[in-house]
Amino acid sequence: MRIAIIGFGEAGHMFGSALAAAHHVRAYDISTVPEIAQRAEEAGVILEDSSDRAIGDAELILSLVTADQSEQAARIAARIIKPGQRYLEMNSVSPDTKRKNASLISESGADLLDVAIMSPVYPAGAAVPLLVAGPDADMVADCLSGIGLNARSAGTEVGRAAAIKMCRSVMIKGIEALTAESLLTARHYGVEKEVLSSLHESFPEMGWNDRAADYLISRIAQHGRRRAAEMREVALTVRESGLQTGMAAEVARTQDHLRDLMDDKGLEYDPAASFDWRSFADRLKGIRQN
Repeated sequence: MRIAIIGFGEAGHMFGSALAAAHHVRAYDISTVPEIAQRAEEAGVILEDSSDRAIGDAELILSLVTADQSEQAARIAARIIKPGQRYLEMNSVSPDTKRKNASLISESGADLLDVAIMSPVYPAGAAVPLLVAGPDADMVADCLSGIGLNARSAGTEVGRAAAIKMCRSVMIKGIEALTAESLLTARHYGVEKEVLSSLHESFPEMGWNDRAADYLISRIAQHGRRRAAEMREVALTVRESGLQTGMAAEVARTQDHLRDLMDDKGLEYDPAASFDWRSFADRLKGIRQN
């Protein structure tokens, strides 16, 4: 099968690596940093210098850009894509954004499928759960499963998979932000041990006495900017439902604020190192590590 990937970040690299062994995979990324070309070569993916060349005659086009670039990617693809090609809108954006992008793609006679990635792509890899909604969703889900991915249909309405993903993100990214705010504050007052003990007593299954806090806060440290953009789409989803609660928007602000603090301190997330939230909190406050 001929597959195009637009956006070769973490998700693009995972899907490219998983698919290139048995399929012809081309990719394009707006960034020109040498690391992307190296990762594409290692994955067996042909990295093109334009969306036109990447999309070409691909049967499936996987859009895996950041949330704030989703519409622009669809606009560019709409000028290139042809009837019979399928555009998989896999970005973490609101149902309305996916429907708008579907309108752009449909002008070319092609179909857009709303695909939601339902958990982090690592460590799951190709087993990461995918929900597919839109025209021929059952057939497309079967197709994706047939090429080694873990997909199931969520119905024929574009936006349905996105709605499931966005509502889930209120919880998942909300828990991350709550954990960071609670424990970074507790660390400041020197009461983190007592707070974690209390959380473990109330929710023992969550692993508060183990690595839960490290994992949850590391997600912000590593992907805070991207997750903030996703949460702005979540906030849009909530507003479109008629609710004006504002919590999702505050989660986005929290994610961005912590990344701002990291930038101010010159801190970089090292994916090869074991993440320790206490050390992270101390470094944010400028406390020298022994």
